[in-house]
This record gives sequence, C-alpha cells and structure tokens, in this order.
Amino acid sequence: MPDLRREAAIRPVLHHVARYASAYNLTFAPGRSRADFFGERTVGGYVVAKAKGRSGPLTKELREAMEEQKRTFKTIKGEVPKIAYASAVHFSSPIAPCV
Repeated sequence: MPDLRREAAIRPVLHHVARYASAYNLTFAPGRSRADFFGERTVGGYVVAKAKGRSGPLTKELREAMEEQKRTFKTIKGEVPKIAYASAVHFSSPIAPCV
C-alpha cells in the first residue's frame, strides 16, 4: 500500500480554515460550503482536505458534495492548491448511552 503522506508530501499538520483563513490569506470560490482543512507540502505548495462523518449511509450525493467542497479554495497565500482530497467515515450508533 502506498504511503500517501510521502506521495502527497504533506507536512504532518493540517490547519482548520476557520482559525487560519486570514493568516494564510485564503480566497474561496463563491458559495458557503467549503473544505475544512489545508496544509503545506514539504515540496512546496498546498493541499486542501475535506472531512465528513456520517451515521447514515455514504451516498452518491455525499460524494458529489465532497468533490465540490474540496475544490472551493482558490488560493492559499496567493498559490493555487496542488492537491485537494476528501475523506468520509461512517460512525455506528452507540449501543448504549454513556452515563
């Protein structure tokens, strides 16, 4: 199995958009929905990441939304992101509530 961190050359830290948007001069495509995280690559440039968690099914509509959302970053510090990816995970309902 390929080592995605090595192939993408991503530093081990991703930044949350809400916290670092102004510090990195992020610009976005029109719309309210966007990717959640971004990070620097060790070989230069930036990567964008979208994360989704669901207790329901991972549908075609979800995949299409993620495809759109991961491409919402126009620039990071004036550079177009080199890589954009999305990840979805399914969470099972808990068996019993925590007390």
